[in-house]
Amino acid sequence: MRFVVEDALFHRLPLVCFGVVVARGVDNALPREDTTALLAEELRRARERLAGRRARELPEISPYREAFTALGINPNKFPCSIEALLTRIEKGKDLPSINPLVDLGNAISLRYALPIGAHDLGAAPGDVQVRFSRAGDRFVPFGESVPEFLDAGEPIYAVGDAVKTRRWIWRTSP
Repeated sequence: MRFVVEDALFHRLPLVCFGVVVARGVDNALPREDTTALLAEELRRARERLAGRRARELPEISPYREAFTALGINPNKFPCSIEALLTRIEKGKDLPSINPLVDLGNAISLRYALPIGAHDLGAAPGDVQVRFSRAGDRFVPFGESVPEFLDAGEPIYAVGDAVKTRRWIWRTSP
């Protein structure tokens, strides 16, 4: 299993950086008080940071909006994942606890205004790729069973033809 970024992405975003953390032997089945508490604290801090401000206006969100525009993605229609989390908080909504790893990722995302995704490597039959979609790539949104088939040219995270994240860091699939 490798994490592979297609060269074409660097042509469109020459300054883009990626980070990868691999965790093995993680029990993600039972809730953990420490991740639940960390998420609650980061939600509180995000509410303070957003007091009287819009998520899209935060300086740390600007680079993602600019990158989306460079990739041909409308950031107003398809905000990156961290902007979407902050907008949810801006509107007074909470983040549900999903599982310890997702909760930890959300807490870190909120603390550093950084999009973070978590993918189960054991369920991935090949390399995780950041690339532009090819005709026939398929995406199944959370809570749905019918796949969406993508046109070529959309920046995605994928394993084979199974799209894990659409529009680069916008929407994920289980």
